[in-house]
Amino acid sequence: MSKKDSLWRLYRQHYTSLISLGVPIIMGQLAMVVLSFFDTLMVGQYGTQDLAAAAFTASLVFLPLIFLQGIAMGVVPLAGAAFGKKDTNLTGSYLKNSISVALINTVFCMLVMIVLYFFLPFMGQDPSLLHLINPLYLIYLLSMPFAMMFNVGKQFTDSITQTRISMYVIVGGVLFNIVFNYLLIYGIGPFPELGVIGAGISTLIARILMGISYIFIIIYNKDIKIYFHVAIKAKWNKKRHIEIQKMGWPIAMQLFLEGSGFALTTVIAGWISTTTMAAHQIMLSLSQVFFLIFAGMGSAITVRVSNFNGQKKYRAVRNTVQAGYQMILAIVLINITMIFSLRSFLGKIFTSDPEILKILSPVMIFLAVYQIGDASQLTFISALRGIGRVKIVALTSFVSYILISLPISYFMGITLNYGLPGIWTAFPISLSIAAIIYYISYNHYLSPKISF
Repeated sequence: MSKKDSLWRLYRQHYTSLISLGVPIIMGQLAMVVLSFFDTLMVGQYGTQDLAAAAFTASLVFLPLIFLQGIAMGVVPLAGAAFGKKDTNLTGSYLKNSISVALINTVFCMLVMIVLYFFLPFMGQDPSLLHLINPLYLIYLLSMPFAMMFNVGKQFTDSITQTRISMYVIVGGVLFNIVFNYLLIYGIGPFPELGVIGAGISTLIARILMGISYIFIIIYNKDIKIYFHVAIKAKWNKKRHIEIQKMGWPIAMQLFLEGSGFALTTVIAGWISTTTMAAHQIMLSLSQVFFLIFAGMGSAITVRVSNFNGQKKYRAVRNTVQAGYQMILAIVLINITMIFSLRSFLGKIFTSDPEILKILSPVMIFLAVYQIGDASQLTFISALRGIGRVKIVALTSFVSYILISLPISYFMGITLNYGLPGIWTAFPISLSIAAIIYYISYNHYLSPKISF
């Protein structure tokens, strides 16, 4: 047997398993990308002011939402390892305690957001946008508990390899959201014309339906209800609660800080002009399209690694990560090809404003360049989450995205007056630095166990 055939046999089972787990997650991620696309498209076509208000509000609300998503993700390595060991009681106990962890942290984030609401007029944005920003912010605030209900359910079902369930819920919610966006933004038929506020109301209703759907799924789904029954009978466990908090908080801080590195640049873009901020929002929407495709595969890596880690099969952990990295790099190659081939067309999908299109054109190069660094950091942070080595990720994110990325964005975009291309210069640098640190940490943990 040739070396090539031997490698194919080694990785084939991992390719198959990762595709089986990852494709439903990717489809769900793509559905969210489609929603973001239609949100930006519909609101952008309605008016530049509405698009700018949506960009600013989304940048603020995104941070607590991504933080809560990280808290929910804390259950994946724990429940995934318990599921890998076929310990139903332990898996169900993690489900119960993940709900209490989610509740506490959701209340905390909502209180912070309520305080932040009173500071909206003092954030340096165009005063003419506040009549749109204020109500939209409150609508997103109301949707937060339901978004967290969905996230808790999604992370648990993903951890036990039931990734198709979240795909179905997301696709259903997205379809509902798009339809009601159209009706409420433009005032079709009996519905009022609400502009960006209509998009916010549509999102609120969709999140309510998605959160409630997951409650019924966990109670009645034949493959999951056994864990629900265990969770009902299990007592609240302080040890499990603390385990999830210790796992979830570093992940949450990592996502929060990474998100801050992107979202706070929207504020910097707003200091340049409303048009620049609108262009930045379009670039963020485009970057989501390319990122979330391989982020779904990263989630599959986390689930598989957590299962093998629970079984102490460390060579399988390494092979899974290597197979996943190969697949993600293949996706990145496709992404880069698409960006360079369609760079003059992509902006026109969102807007016909010639000033925005003029800003977008040179920024596409940076979107293409940062794909490799982003893919690499995504792969190895997914592996670290799977093996439960998450303390390093928050510190790395602080260094990469706050101490390095934001100052570069400000210096290049504002001080040197390079505008939006200057702001986007920071992203390839910060993502590559994060990737190197994550790889070193992952290799430091795994190599001795494989050698032993």
